[in-house]
This record gives sequence, C-alpha cells and structure tokens, in this order.
Amino acid sequence: MNTVTGAWTLSMWIKRTGIGKSYDPLGSFRADEYRFESDVLKIESGFTSSMSFKDSSRWYHLVFSDSGSDQTVYVDGVSIGTTGFSRDFGDSGTVIGRMAYNSAHFDGYMAEIHFIDGTALDAEDFGNFDANGIWIPKTVTGLTYGTNGFHLDFSDGTSTTTLGEDQKGSNDWTLNNFATTDQVSDSPTNNFMTMSSANADGSPTLSEGNLKVSVGDNEEALGAFKIRAYDAGKFYWEVDYVSSASNN
Repeated sequence: MNTVTGAWTLSMWIKRTGIGKSYDPLGSFRADEYRFESDVLKIESGFTSSMSFKDSSRWYHLVFSDSGSDQTVYVDGVSIGTTGFSRDFGDSGTVIGRMAYNSAHFDGYMAEIHFIDGTALDAEDFGNFDANGIWIPKTVTGLTYGTNGFHLDFSDGTSTTTLGEDQKGSNDWTLNNFATTDQVSDSPTNNFMTMSSANADGSPTLSEGNLKVSVGDNEEALGAFKIRAYDAGKFYWEVDYVSSASNN
C-alpha cells in the first residue's frame, strides 16, 4: 500500500492465545513494530503499556489514533496513553499479524480491522459500552476511509482472496500461510470458549487458536480446561478425542 503521512487511525479486535510469549507481533506498519512482549503492548519507537493483556478468553479492542504529531492508544474504549511521536503508515513492507522482516506471527484471532487514511478518530467511532458497562463493537457508519483506507471483516470464506477483500474500497489484502478453514465463528459479538495453558496441569501444547491440545506422557489433556463455576444457567461444549499415547 502507499505510505500514509499525517493523520490516520487503525482499529482492530484481537483475541490472544499466545499468553506469556516474549514476542507476539500485531504487525509492522512501515516505521514501527507493534507487538506484545510478555503480555505488555509495545510500539517500537518507545511506547509501552502499563496494563497487561493476559486473558486468553476475551476479545480486546485496540485503536491507534495518529494525529500527525502524536498517537493515542485506546483499549476497550479507554485511552491507555499518548505517545510523544507520530508515525507514517504503510509501504510495501506493511503487514498485519506478523513482522515484516522475520518469521514471527501473531498468536490469536483478529476481527473487524478498519484503517482510516486522513483522520485521527476516537474509539467511540468503532464501539460503545452496553448497559452492563461492557465495551462492544458497533456498526461503523459515516466514516471517510480516504485513499488508502480499508475495512477487513473476513466474512467471505469462499477463498483466501475473498477473505482479504476490502469492504469499503479496492485496497484488498493478500493472505499468506492461511486457509479458508482458518476462518472461525469466534468473534467479539460471539465469543467462544477456548483452552488456556495458564495454571494447567503439566505442559500442554495448544494450537489451532487454543482449540487443540497435545500433551506428553502421563499428562492430562483436561488440565488445559479451567471451567468457571456459575450459580445458574445452562452451558454446553464438546471435546473431540483424536488419539493418545499408552501412558495418557
């Protein structure tokens, strides 16, 4: 994509599965790397969040709003800080979900990615608090996306080409190391249960968006499940057994 100078806004919903990783990239946006290091959000030019992102069971909404002189970072509708710098966005090396110059990839889910060329917006343009005080997505309307703007909703799973189509223009993206089967129903408005290695018995290896678990000899796969007890309600989940070693 072309380089965007001046004001811009990037909004995305993410659900992390690589909790505890020392290097978990959101992307390379020309002049900077945006990544998680040991569950803390960092921008390479010098921003580090004071909050941690350790919950693998929830979606986070991130907004990076660049005014052309500084950049404000929002998480779930609340500003967590303003940088002392502004950065251009986009060039041939711009990638989302990985680093441009190494093989590191984001470990988790992404949804509803909006890029606005020419305007620094607030988080309220992309979400709102519901009656219970929970930050949720809203239907995004009335925005001017600009020449290089795009909206990726990953809704058309016909092919990897259609998954990367821009819903607001012709700034389509090319998906790499991706299959149509990687499209899932888990979303910010339909959050699915996933497994977690936090406080698990043994050292389970999680994959496929924390939906698949592998364990060593004499370990229990169910150790990757931590079910919260509720006082009321009905809950349902399925476990698909594949295979096991003789000692499992």
